[in-house]
Amino acid sequence: MDCLMEMIRDLRPGEKGLVFCRTKRGCEDVHNVIRDRTNLRGMSIHGDKEQREREQALHLFKRGDIQVLIATDVAQRGLDIPNVNLVINYDMAGNEKDYIHRIGRTGRAGRSGVAVTFWTRADDRLSREIADVLREAGKEVPPQLAGGGGGYGGQGGQKW
Repeated sequence: MDCLMEMIRDLRPGEKGLVFCRTKRGCEDVHNVIRDRTNLRGMSIHGDKEQREREQALHLFKRGDIQVLIATDVAQRGLDIPNVNLVINYDMAGNEKDYIHRIGRTGRAGRSGVAVTFWTRADDRLSREIADVLREAGKEVPPQLAGGGGGYGGQGGQKW
């Protein structure tokens, strides 16, 4: 969690970050930590939220009224959210296609962006599949990702 907080705190005024969690509970936990440890405005969206709550959070995020949106995969597809500077996969996506949709929320329309993924040894199989997708796209693959793991820091995860 400390590494996540460091990245979130590094967001500059006007920049936006999108954090993906695997579960609704995880979303709420991360949202609460961000709220308690930073002065950034954030909201969470997931399947237990009313549709109007999800729409309001998305509207405020698009306008820049909130700087951090914490979401389950409800936000990975079909949403046009401009100017997302940072995507963090706090929990690894379930498969490589979901991973691609998640990281595709940043760097849109010719803009640059950063995507960071935390993973544990349980995610090693998927990390190799993601490395293959990155290679096919002509992107650099960090050695820790290509090797299916490596040094583990923070809360037992690796970031790339």
